[in-house]
Amino acid sequence: MPSLTQVLRDRARRHPDRVAYIAGDTQITYRDFDRRVAQVAAALAAAGVGPGDRVAILDKNSLEYAELLFGAARVGAAQVPVNYRLAPDEVAYIVNNAQAKVFVVGPEFVPVLDAIAGKLEHTAHRVVVGGSDHSHLDYAEWTSAHEPPAEPPDQNVDTADVFVQLYSSGTTGLPKGVMLTHDNFNAVLPLSNELWNIDDDTVLMVAMPMYHVAGCALTVCAVYDGITGVIMREPDPVAIARAIERHRVTHVFLVPVLLQFMQLMPEVREADMSSLRLLLYGASPISEDVLRGAMELLPNTGFMQVYGLTETTGAITYL
Repeated sequence: MPSLTQVLRDRARRHPDRVAYIAGDTQITYRDFDRRVAQVAAALAAAGVGPGDRVAILDKNSLEYAELLFGAARVGAAQVPVNYRLAPDEVAYIVNNAQAKVFVVGPEFVPVLDAIAGKLEHTAHRVVVGGSDHSHLDYAEWTSAHEPPAEPPDQNVDTADVFVQLYSSGTTGLPKGVMLTHDNFNAVLPLSNELWNIDDDTVLMVAMPMYHVAGCALTVCAVYDGITGVIMREPDPVAIARAIERHRVTHVFLVPVLLQFMQLMPEVREADMSSLRLLLYGASPISEDVLRGAMELLPNTGFMQVYGLTETTGAITYL
């Protein structure tokens, strides 16, 4: 099986003008997304990032999040997503534990970066998406200053290499880095294609945080299947419903508490969500009332409950 960044290059060759991701009012084609990934990879390589290294990110869902995920993999490194709900010292622990050479943060999290900058033991480059008034690199300037090589380095990436390192507190003690390889995703995603009935018309929403295995796996799934992914900045029930209507989303994964809130909001009921073919739900128990209410809200949608672990690259049981 090819590496995931080689999969991206193949999609860019086969469907260059197909929309890869939509985030807010921004759309990017597979050709342009692959080019952006190559620029990110070149910037990382210039920062001394190479095979086996780690690149951390603290942000809400964004196109830059996806670029960094594939860009790090292109040079043989791995992204380390950090939960943005953690306290500053907890963020510092994860970045240090991963020995991340580069740390990218979203604009809302510059105060966290400033609070822990002196505690980062291995991080030589601190980058802010959207710029900063502080003494940190601007993400757009940092990436655009580097021209990608004519021959992408991902040809030398081994599929047994770690693609992403997600931190889980599923056990006692401090969070632990769960190392998921290209092969892990290559083993799981073909099954999802079959079970979810994905086709060329599928529009997949990434509503869960990308620091979680669900959000990460769905981000990868969009590229793996060569379909369009709709990235939600954060899991807001009304914004999700309106984006489903606007972009004619066909597949989405939501947690039960979101399904519960959606049933309570008139704005959600006003949205046309008839395009939705499959709703996956999981990550916590669901009550019968919430499930029945969701099925009444979305009468033409199939429902599938999933169970999985970070360590298993997401869902392994489908009901």
